[in-house]
Amino acid sequence: MNFGKAVKLIYPFFRSRDLAHKSDRGFDADIVQHAIDNLENTMEIQELHRGRLIDHIQLIVRDLEASRSFYNAVFDVLKTPMGGTGDGFFWADELVVSTADSEAANGELTGRNHLAFQAQDQAMVDAFYKAALDHGGKDNGAPGLRQYHPGYYAAFVLDPDGNNIEAVYHGEAQRSAASVKVTF
Repeated sequence: MNFGKAVKLIYPFFRSRDLAHKSDRGFDADIVQHAIDNLENTMEIQELHRGRLIDHIQLIVRDLEASRSFYNAVFDVLKTPMGGTGDGFFWADELVVSTADSEAANGELTGRNHLAFQAQDQAMVDAFYKAALDHGGKDNGAPGLRQYHPGYYAAFVLDPDGNNIEAVYHGEAQRSAASVKVTF
């Protein structure tokens, strides 16, 4: 592992614990190397793609098949592949949808939530809206510009359980990458 890269990766952990010793030369090499060795020896390598804040969200729904039909159509339009399915649940990216009977749900529905999915352009927002309505969603705000900030183009629908689901395109922007790739 590149020493400079390692320092950038692990410095926030040191700083939060006041363990980083910085001299005129930079960071104490022994402390940094110890941290690198410790990280490499205790963690198996995995790879995730993440956005800005959310690690995952779980929605507990009444009718899993109605929700699966709705979200399959929405994710297809948003070019987000379904991640997998199991007995009483399915997932895509950071969203898990399961029944109240699932172990994680403790028999309770999650209630009404608002989720906003990123769209690549206005046409994708329009297609999201149509697909959602065609697969059990209800109108909660037709596609159009909103006043949240210039260029905010969004559509809102209620999923089969009444969750407020939005697709939003924030206007022309330059992305540094399609997603954040996390390897650990």
